[in-house]
Amino acid sequence: MKITQFLPAILSLFLIVGILIGYYLNPNSLFVVFFVVFILVVLTISHYYTNRDIKERFHFTIISFILFVWIGISAVTFQNQRNNKKHYTKFIQNENTLIIKIENQLKSNPFNDKYIAKVIQVNGHKTIGLVLVHMRRDTLLKKLVTGSVFYTKEKIQPVKKPLNPYQFNYKKYLEKQQVFHQIYTSKDKIHFMKIEKSIYSFVDIFRKKIIKSLKTYGFEKEELSIINALILGQRQDVSKELLQSYSNAGAIHILAVSGLHIGILFYILSLLFKPITYLKHGKFIQIIVIVLCLWLYAVIAGLSPSIIRAVTMFTAVSVGKFSEKRTITLQSLFISMFILLLVHPLYIFSVGFQLSYLAVFSIVYFLPLFLKMYHPKNKLLLFIWQLFAVSVSAQIAILPLSLYYFHQFPSLFFISSMVVIPILGVILGLGILVIVLALTNILPISLANFYQDVIRYLNRFIAFIGNQESFLFKDIPFSILLLLSSYVIIFSVYLLWKKATMKKLQLTLISVLILQGVLIFEKFQLEHSKEFIVFNQNRQSLFLVRNGKKSTVFSTMDSSNLHKNYALHNFMLKKGKLQIVQSQNSSIITVSNKKIVIIDSLGVYIPTLNSDYVLLQNSPKLNLDRLINSIKPKLIIADATSYKKHKVRWESTCEKYTIPFHDTSKNGAFEMKY
Repeated sequence: MKITQFLPAILSLFLIVGILIGYYLNPNSLFVVFFVVFILVVLTISHYYTNRDIKERFHFTIISFILFVWIGISAVTFQNQRNNKKHYTKFIQNENTLIIKIENQLKSNPFNDKYIAKVIQVNGHKTIGLVLVHMRRDTLLKKLVTGSVFYTKEKIQPVKKPLNPYQFNYKKYLEKQQVFHQIYTSKDKIHFMKIEKSIYSFVDIFRKKIIKSLKTYGFEKEELSIINALILGQRQDVSKELLQSYSNAGAIHILAVSGLHIGILFYILSLLFKPITYLKHGKFIQIIVIVLCLWLYAVIAGLSPSIIRAVTMFTAVSVGKFSEKRTITLQSLFISMFILLLVHPLYIFSVGFQLSYLAVFSIVYFLPLFLKMYHPKNKLLLFIWQLFAVSVSAQIAILPLSLYYFHQFPSLFFISSMVVIPILGVILGLGILVIVLALTNILPISLANFYQDVIRYLNRFIAFIGNQESFLFKDIPFSILLLLSSYVIIFSVYLLWKKATMKKLQLTLISVLILQGVLIFEKFQLEHSKEFIVFNQNRQSLFLVRNGKKSTVFSTMDSSNLHKNYALHNFMLKKGKLQIVQSQNSSIITVSNKKIVIIDSLGVYIPTLNSDYVLLQNSPKLNLDRLINSIKPKLIIADATSYKKHKVRWESTCEKYTIPFHDTSKNGAFEMKY
């Protein structure tokens, strides 16, 4: 079946187009409603007058597709909580009394516990909306639990945008979770009210009871964190070092309950309930039981977006399995994706959503080709080949996206996958049994020790693979153009592999030429572009002048720290490996015929008349009025190494002389391209 004839795929595509338009253009709600009603009226009239004329049916089809685009626009417009009259932003004043309810706990940092919370009241008004709560850590007091309700008078602050170029935009990430503000507070500045019971609070209590029961059988912190992540869907307690090992080994995805876990659980449940198939209508009953078990597990694992996506996806796979038709499986997958995006349109921006569906579609399309290519008779060889084929099939589609988001490629992924997937099956299947026995206090010590050993040896294996740095390709620049051209190649190679024809060979060669064209274009663009950047760095100054591939870095850092610098690292991920020449700060530099006077803590400068820019570093002691009168700058820049009180005074002076003032702590890095 051709994709152009596959209606669920086409409707999903138009829905996605509508979601993207709605998100980036953010049209007025009333306009969206009016236009949807207008299209429905036109569609009804078109349907009424449609007869056997092909042209009229074509018009009806086009109008239908336009309708689904506007359904996507409507979905994202009305899901945006800021458009709701009850959103807390509509009631915020200079001073506020907030009543807040904890919804979910995030991974803590050394200074704060972090939570996603609902704002249920502002100044006595019932409200909706989510905020990020930073609670100062206190080892003497217990953490807040899901359902905790408290009131506070702390200030609601906007989430800060990234202050350096190409830095991860946490503000946009949270906005796509409908979180637009944050609160910094501590236990002594909140007044606890109650714990509000809900399905999430009961599940949270149940998970904690599981962990407490396992502790009585000698389970240690590291093993408990893996059980919490792999089975219970909570990876907040996994150490940073262990996360890095899993990432380097290409197995980070197993620490978040997703499609792989649900797929393995689906397979285990299929085997467990296979006897049901011998009954009348047994296969149908088996599928119903499996789906119910999957959704029960989703509830226990916290109903996170990734779990909901995975279970919805495998509910669709169950329908396909019941029909035993590949086309039905594909239709079910597209329908599940359509429903998820209709209910939660911003899932389209979730990396987990993109990777999950790409992996499953890739397996559905490419796995049959691999199995057809080689089918050993030996059962052990067949099992190993199937594992390898599944890993490679999934990797084909997700590799470009992984390079785009994570900029690294673990070349030993197939080895880790071939070991991890069977062991993950053991951990999931045996883990459920261990949890049930632990809760009923009848878990044999030998079984508990064996289960701990399985997890311990898995961690050691992952750490061993992750430490093979020569097989880990890091810091790979990968642009959106490379991403799109890569998928053009993958699509054309699939068509050629499935059935080789001259036209498909031509398409493949054209796709390779497109990729080469993108590489040449990006290389040309890099080599012929220039820029001057003052980074936002708190303790030591950092700015650079880039001329093509050569960058001259001016910094007070030593070379070892410079190469580890996060801002510079992100810059090179975008621009590619650059030839860096470190230089000590000069008092005057020239960039594109513009003179830049640099003044450090000594406050000494050469009074060069008509300088274009002045860069102030490390809180120099100077008379800014005298400086402005002597060198007549067009712009003054202050980086983050200067004290805030000095920058406030400088900004006020600049306003008096109507000279632009750029504070990197407030406005972000200063960038000039020329």
